Amino acid sequence: MHAVQQNIAPRPNFLTTCEGASASSCLNDEITAIDAARHSEGLRGLPIDRAGFLSLTAEQQLFVVVNLERISRRFPPIAALTSQLNAVAAVGNAHAVDPALQGWLLFDNKAVTGWASNWAGGLSILGADYFWMYDDGVGYNVDCTTVNTSGCWGHRDNVLFAGPTASSCNGLGGHPELLMGASVEPTAFEGSTGIAELIVNSCGGLPRDTTFTWARARAIAFGAGTA
Repeated sequence: MHAVQQNIAPRPNFLTTCEGASASSCLNDEITAIDAARHSEGLRGLPIDRAGFLSLTAEQQLFVVVNLERISRRFPPIAALTSQLNAVAAVGNAHAVDPALQGWLLFDNKAVTGWASNWAGGLSILGADYFWMYDDGVGYNVDCTTVNTSGCWGHRDNVLFAGPTASSCNGLGGHPELLMGASVEPTAFEGSTGIAELIVNSCGGLPRDTTFTWARARAIAFGAGTA
């Protein structure tokens, strides 16, 4: 469900301003660029507490950014990261491809009703978020060309993947749940960072291999103002 039909170039262009910059100044430029793009959609800036954000692991940071993009557009937040899905994301990352879930069962035999995934190389977590969400047309998106537009804005659609419904889980354990796997490897892509995420609709509640939850993320870093 992509609302943006035209690429928004990052302002400031963190791809150049972050070269040789400190981590804090790079983070500031990335958030400024994301906020400017969000404002073009009539959204407030990314509600991110920088100190809290930096206290999280890289995979947890990716999970949080995805959820902040989702909830600001009234999509349900992803409930949790799981060790199984993190491992699947890591396999995709190691091969520089979108992670692929094999089979339709998760840990504890939780049924899967659908999934979506993204991969990016050579970008930071916030940089990947920018290009997946706001600059996903012809250009940096290799799946989107002037000849074949079928992949245009596909990364954005995957970040905003619809959650499961009660009816979709009828006879499959009930209690629909949205889960995620994340992998961030500093040298996975030609010596630079590789980032992979896998978002899964499942049934039957949180599996026992849950490693980090949205409720925990809010308690650590965000709290008021998030859903």
